[in-house]
Amino acid sequence: LTWSLEFRLHPLVLVNVSDHHARCLLNQAGGGSRVIGCLLGEQKGRVIHVTNTFEMIFTDEHEQGVDMEHLRVKKDQYKKVFPDLEVIGWYSTGSKILDKDSQIHEIVGEFNESPVLLLLDPTISEEHKDLPVALYETEMHVVDGVPSQTFVQTKYAVDSSEAERIAVNQVARILPSGKASCSEQLTSHMTGM
Repeated sequence: LTWSLEFRLHPLVLVNVSDHHARCLLNQAGGGSRVIGCLLGEQKGRVIHVTNTFEMIFTDEHEQGVDMEHLRVKKDQYKKVFPDLEVIGWYSTGSKILDKDSQIHEIVGEFNESPVLLLLDPTISEEHKDLPVALYETEMHVVDGVPSQTFVQTKYAVDSSEAERIAVNQVARILPSGKASCSEQLTSHMTGM
């Protein structure tokens, strides 16, 4: 008998996080900086569906603080449009968890008592065949009499509804060059229906 939670990542989450990273990489001189955002979803029993995201903003160039006003406004806006969605956790891009991530985790903890962290590694590696995504929960540990949270990787499955599968298939039909003409995009769209 196991009591652990089951996580289901939906395609829009992966698309949003990679899009956020790509836009910031292209818009910033020198690029390479990481991006963060909130994960939205809903819990049904022991299953948590992570279905959407929104971007968070750092308050300084050291990526330590989060713009709380922006975070609250975006959360409230999403709640009006998607009343069933709650803050499930947050995402970041990078190859590993950083020490300062526990501060961001604490901030997101104001909206969910047990937030998860999704880490997307944007580096391209020929040896890795799996998605470059890891999902982390936190566990409380007492070290030298001081309680502290530790990130622990957890399993997830990629899940999608029929509408999501249709959308993903449609996006996959767009020409790889990304330079499809209007007529080619319309033809692709119509043949996908």
